[in-house]
Amino acid sequence: MKKIAIIDPFMVSPSIHCFNHLVTQLPAQLTYHQPHRLGFETLNTHNHDGFIVLGSASNVTDNEAWHKELSDYLVNQLEHKKSVLGICFGHQLMAKAFEAEVNYIQPDQEKLKGTRVVTFLEDFGPIQKGVELKFALTHQQMVKALSPQLIEVARGLPHDIIRHKTLPFTGIQPHPEGSAHFCQNNALIEHSSSIEKVQTDGLFFVKAWLGSF
Repeated sequence: MKKIAIIDPFMVSPSIHCFNHLVTQLPAQLTYHQPHRLGFETLNTHNHDGFIVLGSASNVTDNEAWHKELSDYLVNQLEHKKSVLGICFGHQLMAKAFEAEVNYIQPDQEKLKGTRVVTFLEDFGPIQKGVELKFALTHQQMVKALSPQLIEVARGLPHDIIRHKTLPFTGIQPHPEGSAHFCQNNALIEHSSSIEKVQTDGLFFVKAWLGSF
């Protein structure tokens, strides 16, 4: 069973509901970490096969010192062939580390919430080119332009899912890890059928990533 570190760079409240959702649904051994608050010791005491970096109320454009510390750590792991999945903030953080442009979606800095359908532009494990998946979302920034190191995998908004050309990094702007609590209280999704759909599609995507290494 693969060992996956869940990195939670929260600013307001920890993503415990999403972590517990992944624990109950993924065929993997998961550990939970807050390196921006507690340092990297807990990460370094485990031999992880991969890393999932969750969302945050911190914006990548804030250029906090811990942003670079975390992205440098993850780039080093990638160079040692450890897979990284960046979600929302994690997606933007790593895209910026690979010289992509990250900024606000709209000039008024409005935060988007709800759901979005993305269409795959290439095969991603069992997810075939042309497949559409629906995800929960809440974000006000996005990857605006890719560097030559990165490739767009799927699109709802531009660059919703990306990957690195040579390193095992995948980034996704929406929230495939979203728990029911997250979908209701953060993404503000009202209908249970929509919550069930985004959770089903989200887990399908995360499991496809998990099966890619």
